[in-house]
Amino acid sequence: MWLRWISLSSAALLLQACALPTTTETIPLPFQALGNEPGWSVVISPDHQATITLDYGEQQLDLLLPPAQVTYAGTHYRAEYQDQPFALDIIFNTCSDTMSDASYPYETRLEILGKQYQGCGRPAP
Repeated sequence: MWLRWISLSSAALLLQACALPTTTETIPLPFQALGNEPGWSVVISPDHQATITLDYGEQQLDLLLPPAQVTYAGTHYRAEYQDQPFALDIIFNTCSDTMSDASYPYETRLEILGKQYQGCGRPAP
């Protein structure tokens, strides 16, 4: 019985240690996500206002983001825009721009208006 208690206690402790944080903002704000083909960007201000530019500047949208979810892999924003899902994932992984070959500290994925985009991210200039 004692061995079982230790085993269960250790398992509970292990589960607690593996719990994912969900309240701490870890990306630097302001932040810029950007990509090519077609050109797009998202700039997030310190007050979580997102300025979204799509199709090489043809569309510009503004969206107030809810608090981010932070996991071991990155920072994740979820919202709705025009009754459609909005998702921005900022992943802690180096990324290379496909056109300029510049290196960035984050990989990014954007979903908006039914389309998906991939790119890189950095602290906004």
